[in-house]
Amino acid sequence: EKLNPDDHMLGVQIVKDLYRTGSCRLLSPSDDRAALKRVLLAYARWNKEVGYCQGFNIITAVLLKVLNNNEAAALKVMIQVVENLLPEHYFNNNLVALSVDLAVFRELLRLHLPRLWMHISKLQGPINM
Repeated sequence: EKLNPDDHMLGVQIVKDLYRTGSCRLLSPSDDRAALKRVLLAYARWNKEVGYCQGFNIITAVLLKVLNNNEAAALKVMIQVVENLLPEHYFNNNLVALSVDLAVFRELLRLHLPRLWMHISKLQGPINM
């Protein structure tokens, strides 16, 4: 495997996020957690414009689990999800599009499922946008 100059910094950020967000808990102890890092690093190499974004680790952990730890398949699905399923530039510009979607989702939840919204709000605390 060839190393790119950016791999070290990307790797550091990826490893921090793996444990900070708990995506490793999605994988059983027998799973190779290094596979998660490899797929995330491969995606960041593939799409340099987007690179690595926090939250990719959770998506990728689920893909690896569903695809029986097949890294190549997980990478292909990740590419399709980010580049063809989600709106263009969804993960660019400090995740503005994602933040807008979350704000819309919160408002819809408040309007249509107010008891659930209240419960989640109590658990989450104040949200600063």
